Amino acid sequence: MGARACEPDPENHVHYFMRPAEEKALVRKDPREP
Repeated sequence: MGARACEPDPENHVHYFMRPAEEKALVRKDPREP
């Protein structure tokens, strides 16, 4: 809970890169992502 709201959790970043392209597209829709 110490992570900043404007920064995604490191674990989420790892899962992001491990996900297939289709899921990446959905993840990019997250308001936290640019």
